[in-house]
Amino acid sequence: TQAKALGVDYFDLRDHRDLRWRSLVEKEHTYQDGKKEAQRRMAKLIREQILRPGGAAPRGNVYFHCAGGMHRSGMLFGVLRRCVNGASMEKIEAEYRRHVGYSSDARPGGYEPLNLRFIQDFDCSLIKEK
Repeated sequence: TQAKALGVDYFDLRDHRDLRWRSLVEKEHTYQDGKKEAQRRMAKLIREQILRPGGAAPRGNVYFHCAGGMHRSGMLFGVLRRCVNGASMEKIEAEYRRHVGYSSDARPGGYEPLNLRFIQDFDCSLIKEK
């Protein structure tokens, strides 16, 4: 692949059904039932592919995105900011709104309150588990 030719580690979530988490918390009526499993899957993704890819700390910068570049990546970034960097939810919400193109309640862009709820609810201790 092109990534390999550049000496870059590449991970495609589409190839790993066991780590897909977004659909579990995408709808209000299924959020509570899917939240714990979604958190477990995201934590594993963060531990194994972002913080310790191949069992070691990443070499240099980490770049991630999703197909749409909005919801999954914004949620993942929010969890990393809160759980790894210790950012406040106030700051994370402002970053998330900017990320999804929110201008107002009348023009929300891709803003989804449930995404912020997931970031807030995320159990940060799961990232430290083995």
